[in-house]
Amino acid sequence: MKIEIYRSIPATRVALFRLALQEGSVFADFDSDARGLLFLRRISFDGYGCCEPKPLVDAMSQGDSHSLLAMVATGMIDVEPAATVLRAYFKKNEAALWADALQHHQLV
Repeated sequence: MKIEIYRSIPATRVALFRLALQEGSVFADFDSDARGLLFLRRISFDGYGCCEPKPLVDAMSQGDSHSLLAMVATGMIDVEPAATVLRAYFKKNEAALWADALQHHQLV
């Protein structure tokens, strides 16, 4: 999986940070809940459109949230651990996040 921190988030979208995945063919916007746990607010796929899951998907575990947040804070993504976290999270929430798009973009 190719993962980059994407610094530009449109003012019309609420998110803590955005990741560009698979060379920019997928953008995933993450936010945090009151406990500081990350959850996916929206994900947009080339060829499929923008998925804003309603109701919101479950939050990541505390360990996965802290790991991903630490990478974003330093501005350096350690690809293998981040990919493991993201794949597991996308798989867990696959039904709400357009399974065919996740599979097409090799995210699960």
